[in-house]
Amino acid sequence: MAQNTVTQSQNNKPAVVNYGIPDDYDHGIAQEDVKIPSIILMQKMTELMELDGRKWKAGQFYDMGTDTVLDKFDGLVVKYYLTTRLLGEKDPSTGRAEIVRFSSDGTHWDDNGEIIAQDEFKYREDGRFAKKTYHYLVLRKGCDMPAMVSYAKDVICRRW
Repeated sequence: MAQNTVTQSQNNKPAVVNYGIPDDYDHGIAQEDVKIPSIILMQKMTELMELDGRKWKAGQFYDMGTDTVLDKFDGLVVKYYLTTRLLGEKDPSTGRAEIVRFSSDGTHWDDNGEIIAQDEFKYREDGRFAKKTYHYLVLRKGCDMPAMVSYAKDVICRRW
């Protein structure tokens, strides 16, 4: 069956609906272009264009998918995973550090498959040490769309 058809069932009889989209049609959208909405724990220095002119305080959450500021929320954790990144020098114009190395499983560096050494997590004054991030794909109670909640420390997730 072509990718542009969907099988539907009416009275237990499968029917094929053809949307007439050519097989070679391409929107130019890659999987990495699609992002899951985030729920962000807001801090004093949080700067989001979406929050301009709105009242909020540190410790509240902002659900980007529903454009809602929350004091707390109930949610079901659908999936959990850990990543690690090693930051390099900060860009003077943005203040953001470049990512020198990345681990999509929190255990092995993606560039060469080596296990991340424990001493790479030790604090260094220059900020060049490996940092873990905990990611939770959650379905917030009352919402149809899942959202990603990410924290630098796993203990903070107990707030929601």
